[in-house]
Amino acid sequence: MILELVKKNLSDKKIDYEVLDLYKMKFNPILSEHEHYTSGHKEIMPEIKQIQEKMKSAGQLIFIYPVWWFSMPAILHGFFDRTLTSGFAFKYKYGIPLQLLRGLKAICFITSGGPKSYYSIVGNLPQRLIKSTLRFNGIRVKVFQLFNCRKLTEVRKKKIEKLVKQGLRNIKA
Repeated sequence: MILELVKKNLSDKKIDYEVLDLYKMKFNPILSEHEHYTSGHKEIMPEIKQIQEKMKSAGQLIFIYPVWWFSMPAILHGFFDRTLTSGFAFKYKYGIPLQLLRGLKAICFITSGGPKSYYSIVGNLPQRLIKSTLRFNGIRVKVFQLFNCRKLTEVRKKKIEKLVKQGLRNIKA
């Protein structure tokens, strides 16, 4: 439902977009040894280079995903492992990480089954994780999280509509 609302909102604003559905793409989230720069290799596969170019030219990224075990789904984590690579998203100079994706913005819509009160007590690890991952690379990020998402009711649908509208209110063509 969130994706459909995002697509409608962007279309209504006459904003071009492309959806990368990692599952439909059959995206391989496994960072292989020949891709891992700490093993002495740094081969970036052609399909990853294409995604990196899309990310860089987009200016604005939108991520939509559920929280599983206080984190993002493994396929999304693997997507970040394989696309936010050294030399593209960041690089080290004198041991200090330099952010190479400054100017890029991201909006994240995340859903979690747990109640907001629980995250208030234990800390909102899902938000900290996505923010720190993207900010490390220079991407400015805003997270919009919907709690208690165990069943899609009419009340929940209204909350989702409000959340998407709020999240996309500053996006312009």
